[in-house]
Amino acid sequence: MKIEFDFSKHQDFPKLQTEVSFAIAEHISKGDNFAVSFSSNNSGKQLRGYWRLIGLIQPFIEEACGIRGKDEVSSFIKRQSGFVKKIKTKQGTIFIDKSLTKATKEDLKEMIDKLYFICEFYEIKDYELKPQEQRDMENYFNKE
Repeated sequence: MKIEFDFSKHQDFPKLQTEVSFAIAEHISKGDNFAVSFSSNNSGKQLRGYWRLIGLIQPFIEEACGIRGKDEVSSFIKRQSGFVKKIKTKQGTIFIDKSLTKATKEDLKEMIDKLYFICEFYEIKDYELKPQEQRDMENYFNKE
């Protein structure tokens, strides 16, 4: 099961926090297995290269791991890169993926490195970031 929250639809952050907390608590109390996905329309062109690489590895990860969809493959990469928030509950620790819009230059580099490794492992051709994708990412992080 996947629970999705779109930040672009919420102007009131405390309301979003409450909505997320209640949804997570409800599924934990039922013992459900679930993933939480946060999205935003703010990812823009600085993340095009990341999403293109996700699309390249998607069929291989889906077949090898039984994961379905770009968001789930992205979640897999985030978890492999440690780009998650750990939350302790009575039932144990749960991991929630962080939003890509909050990624630092180092976080994104770690995720891109993981994607490159997977591309090399599966012998995918032409996977490197294109010059424009690289420039867009560098320009985005040089503004900060």
